[in-house]
Amino acid sequence: EKHASAGTPLYVCGASERNVKGLCFAASSQQAFLDAAEMWNNTGVAVTYAAVVRGHPSSTLTEGSRGNNSLDLHIHVLRSSKGLRHGTLSLILASLRCTPESGSMLVREAFSEGGHPLCGPGGSSTGKSDARLALVGLSMMGISAAVQAPNSLDKFMSSDESRLQKIMERSDCEISREELFDGSGVGTKDFAGLRFSLHKDVFVPKWHSRALVETAYALFLEIGSPSILDLCAGSGNVLLTLLSKMPRARGLGLDINKAAVSLGLANAVKFGLEGRAHILEHDMYELSNMPSE
Repeated sequence: EKHASAGTPLYVCGASERNVKGLCFAASSQQAFLDAAEMWNNTGVAVTYAAVVRGHPSSTLTEGSRGNNSLDLHIHVLRSSKGLRHGTLSLILASLRCTPESGSMLVREAFSEGGHPLCGPGGSSTGKSDARLALVGLSMMGISAAVQAPNSLDKFMSSDESRLQKIMERSDCEISREELFDGSGVGTKDFAGLRFSLHKDVFVPKWHSRALVETAYALFLEIGSPSILDLCAGSGNVLLTLLSKMPRARGLGLDINKAAVSLGLANAVKFGLEGRAHILEHDMYELSNMPSE
């Protein structure tokens, strides 16, 4: 499609073919090209970006969140969802007037300082990201064009939302202690792909602990070789699951319950993690008195 205002020697098209979307401006004369270039590089144009951000931002990030009156950033939330690894996410359209080269940086900074860092495809879980920021709308010299937000942004949110739904469907509410333990008070339970040994005197891993594991795992990926401290380690389900996912990580688990310490150590041996997992009997309120070893 081609669009032009009457008397404006500039054309724009929004193209969408085989999942490849883009915007193209075409000048019908050299002067029109020079005028458009001047606006593009100096005075700025109206641009719209699509991105996934954390939380649910308000309709504007101007004075209150950014403290910069010169940035008139308007936000439209297309959808919000709650997922396992990233919590609440929103797919947004952010519009402002700027030079396209500076717009990306301005939008990233505004959302980060406003407490809603970008969190999408290509990004990190910590908000220090190169998460995808897609240019989906342009307006200049009286004409405009727009394309839909990339499908990858919507899929990113749906995937995380699906992870949470699957775990919530595995609720333990229908599993009785009689089903978990035999007559001697021992049993087993699958958790995050590992079959943990259980004891009747030790806390039983719950489905919602998976959310903790997934969130911590996403954060620890940014570190590479983390040292993990698990307080109230219980059977070791959180600590040992994380260590099994990260071969270069090491961990220390603390629990005041002797039965839990014995069980956690047994599970560490069971999964071949005893060389990287240390589980001690200790009160978490007395960390300053930790044994030196």
